[in-house]
Amino acid sequence: METLPTLRIQVKIRASLEAIYQALTTPSALTAWLAESAEVDLGAGKFLFWGKYTPANPSQNSSHMTLIDHKVDRLLKFTWKIADNPTTVTIKLRAFDNETTALTVIQERGSQLHHQEHTYTLEDFWFLHLENLRRYLDGKPSEARVDFSQPMNGNIRHVLDSTATPEQIYDVLTNPRLVERWIASEAKVDLKKGGDYDLGWGVDGIKIVDFDENRKFSISWSEGEDDLTTVTWQLEASHGKTHITFTHSGFDDDHRNDGIWTGWMNFLNWIRSVAEYGIEWQPPAIPLKDNPYAQIYPKSMHDAQADLELLEL
Repeated sequence: METLPTLRIQVKIRASLEAIYQALTTPSALTAWLAESAEVDLGAGKFLFWGKYTPANPSQNSSHMTLIDHKVDRLLKFTWKIADNPTTVTIKLRAFDNETTALTVIQERGSQLHHQEHTYTLEDFWFLHLENLRRYLDGKPSEARVDFSQPMNGNIRHVLDSTATPEQIYDVLTNPRLVERWIASEAKVDLKKGGDYDLGWGVDGIKIVDFDENRKFSISWSEGEDDLTTVTWQLEASHGKTHITFTHSGFDDDHRNDGIWTGWMNFLNWIRSVAEYGIEWQPPAIPLKDNPYAQIYPKSMHDAQADLELLEL
């Protein structure tokens, strides 16, 4: 059996300890930014969330969560069995400065033989939902979630609306300095058909396939030496918002995409936040020192390492 490494993520949110704790422990809030359904009674030792937006799509009776500890405005700790994999989640809150709270998620994962896709989606799951939490507390739409009740096979399609303009979203997709805020460790964008779209990952084959300024942007995506797929963002202004349609196409219908399905929704959520928040936005961050895959995380996350204050490193 393989013991999976402990997952550690921190996000800085401009909200009080009290406001964040309420969003973590109030069912109506949890169903706005995290899960399809939730039930919380801290006094009775109950903390549950379940449904199609939760990995493995558990029912209420099969959510397998047990509250271990809680401290008002400071701590929430619970066990969470995901399919066959037992985990323990600790969420810690502390004031970072006068305006900002640091929220730290520590998820300890046990041994497993199956469900290898969870080694990818759990990190993306928390990235996605911690950004939703930030947006929820700011009164922004926080509906970016994926449906784990459906098979994640074949082509991927995600849709989100943003209060940013199509011009702002397009800039986030094509300006190298902004691309480094949500995906690239070192971006180079040669904005022409066939031009390079280099993310600094050491991956060949990512080229600009097509673009229509402020309306559409498409790149090739390398899934192997002879296996190219296409990633496309389509932008449509509607009633003061931008409707973003994301597709990753070119897969066989039975091709499993568990490992990237949630990741692309997370990137789409980050794209709209970069456009809406501007330079002040920072992604949720993980420690990258000694991480063999550090090059695939955005430069903004690397820049955040100096003041990253994850507990129990």
